[in-house]
Amino acid sequence: MAEMTVADVQALVVNKIGLSSTLEGSTVLSYLLEGYRDIVSKLHPFKSKVAISITIGVDEYQLDATLGSVEDVTVLLSLVKPERVTREEILDLRRYSNSGTTQGDVYCYSLEGNLLMLYPTPTGNSTMEVYGTLEPSTAPAFAGTEKLSTDLGLIPLGPLEKCLEYFALWQTSEYDDKQISENSIGYLGLYDKFIAEARVALLRRRGRTQTQARVGYPVKRGFPRRNDVYPTLSRTEI
Repeated sequence: MAEMTVADVQALVVNKIGLSSTLEGSTVLSYLLEGYRDIVSKLHPFKSKVAISITIGVDEYQLDATLGSVEDVTVLLSLVKPERVTREEILDLRRYSNSGTTQGDVYCYSLEGNLLMLYPTPTGNSTMEVYGTLEPSTAPAFAGTEKLSTDLGLIPLGPLEKCLEYFALWQTSEYDDKQISENSIGYLGLYDKFIAEARVALLRRRGRTQTQARVGYPVKRGFPRRNDVYPTLSRTEI
């Protein structure tokens, strides 16, 4: 089966709304681009590791604008895992530690916007690995030939494709009717529905939905018995 492209989704939208593919095609493409960016901002499907070169004596860095959020940080060849703190805490530490001249391993950092602040000031060159979400850069407009997975990076999940389709249907129906109609409200509801399904599918893909093991007395199982001991022992015998 051929990989789905932006033009394929465009054709679905045009056929469902009943628009002219030649006159309104560019409008649908603009809505698809807007929907793609909205999906990325809501679901954060792009995870990556970014390496930052830490230079001796430099404690502030400007991160790449494509790094949308940071989930974890580690410094190579360091026995200390940096702790995330606020910008005010970093400034207080610098202020009360001999005006920021304290040297040693980086054990805390602050990230606001794209400004990365470290404490204490690095005493040697190293590499900081930042694990987080990337905001992919896209062209000012879709050409239609972009493949959803290969070119746009969308994981081939049904809900993600439906998200793109129903966002465009929602916006196009308002454009076509020149007002908020029942159709546009229905498409918006379906878009939210598929966003929720895509979020669950992405969590399952990451193995984040496994139930936790329980040790101790069951909560709702009649006569209480421990489940972490030999089953023949009753509660009174423990």
